[in-house]
Amino acid sequence: MLVPYRSNFHSNDGTRDTDVDRQHEVGKGRQRLVQNKDALLPQFKQSPLAQPPYHRTHIDFKAFLRETKAIHLSACPETRARYDKASGPDDSNAAISWLLWQALRGGEQNGYDKHPSS
Repeated sequence: MLVPYRSNFHSNDGTRDTDVDRQHEVGKGRQRLVQNKDALLPQFKQSPLAQPPYHRTHIDFKAFLRETKAIHLSACPETRARYDKASGPDDSNAAISWLLWQALRGGEQNGYDKHPSS
């Protein structure tokens, strides 16, 4: 169950640091994706070789979109207001999609995820 994230991060002037909030929210979404076998493409779900953390190329796009919506719904009010500016007519969110994709790529580049063996 997703619960809204409440930040304790504040900038030097005492206001919320929404960049830190966004990084935290998207990071949690990335963790949910790379640990969830249900987020995999069908050909990888049944493979005994598929072990978390899963590679971004094994993640089903529908699961990716569901996670962007989950991030939006569980976001703190300050970041949700920023996300709302990037919402599309089909309920997509370009900002969250981009941030989540970058988080998936960054995790691999920083050695957090395994690369596919073939």
